[in-house]
Amino acid sequence: MSSATTGEEDLRATDREQLEAHGIGVEEAQRQLAILRDPPPKAELIRPAVPGDGIDALPDGPEADRLAEEGRSAARSGRMVRFLPASGA
Repeated sequence: MSSATTGEEDLRATDREQLEAHGIGVEEAQRQLAILRDPPPKAELIRPAVPGDGIDALPDGPEADRLAEEGRSAARSGRMVRFLPASGA
């Protein structure tokens, strides 16, 4: 099987079973594989994001506590699996 092929021949039966177990259709998997094979061009960065221009800073006080709890709740329920700070750390 060539890595340059496209279509269902790229997916073995075990691949299809695993996709199905995760609720991912064969068409969606093929779409994602096509993007990996031929990724879109990289975005041209114009300027860095800074507070007030692309970054919202969390407020101090009760609002920060409420937002933090909302984030913890989202993580517990599986709606959020990772938080990536603007620093990229």
